[in-house]
Amino acid sequence: MSFKRKIRRQGNSAILCIPTALLRRLNVEQHDLLTLDVEDGVLVGRPVARPIRRYTLAELLVGADQLAQLNASVREHMDSPLVGREL
Repeated sequence: MSFKRKIRRQGNSAILCIPTALLRRLNVEQHDLLTLDVEDGVLVGRPVARPIRRYTLAELLVGADQLAQLNASVREHMDSPLVGREL
């Protein structure tokens, strides 16, 4: 699979758009980092390993209180008698 792309100018930079199909083959997405090198006159792009995101316990528990309140408010409806042809 090969693509031709024109290098265009944007401000003082040169922009090269990478087709989505090539991004998929590299297993990268928008906003990921690539290292760019020139090897034997060929431009080579390699993905930079994504760091594993570590969450604190406080970050993981954000919203847990509201979820408990929501569950309590729904519970009374779950225990109410049937009014129609529910299963």
